[in-house]
Amino acid sequence: MSNNEKFLAAKAAANDAVLLHVLKETKPQHLCAKILAIYTSRKGITQKMLGREIEFVHASSAWGNKPLRPGETALVFLSEISGRLYEDSWNGHLLVEDIEGEQYASYRFPQLWLSENLPVSLRAYTREDPQRPQCSAIRLPELAEYIKKELG
Repeated sequence: MSNNEKFLAAKAAANDAVLLHVLKETKPQHLCAKILAIYTSRKGITQKMLGREIEFVHASSAWGNKPLRPGETALVFLSEISGRLYEDSWNGHLLVEDIEGEQYASYRFPQLWLSENLPVSLRAYTREDPQRPQCSAIRLPELAEYIKKELG
């Protein structure tokens, strides 16, 4: 994470941000998912896709990058290349899970709330991920609002 750049700005500049639920793996490295929310739509995602199933190529599992699996919900950064949707190649998704009754997105950076790069508007909604000590959890409604207003 760069100290000179807005939080998630590079991801948002090159991709669309969507919330989706993975339904199945259709073939190696291809996932079918239902779009639950669209936060940005400039790089291949359209508002007509909301609530629909899409197929996309997920990022590889190299260098600790863990691919999404059926049954998981995530905020995913996707872009269209030659008519096909691709997940951003490095940390292209943030798993979304319930923590104490609220939805949080897990970001691979410990103690993110201490970072100067994290906007003040998100600090109060960021905490340690109880399942992954190497990650921070950001409450999803506030993160979605930040993506739409600040990066959209």
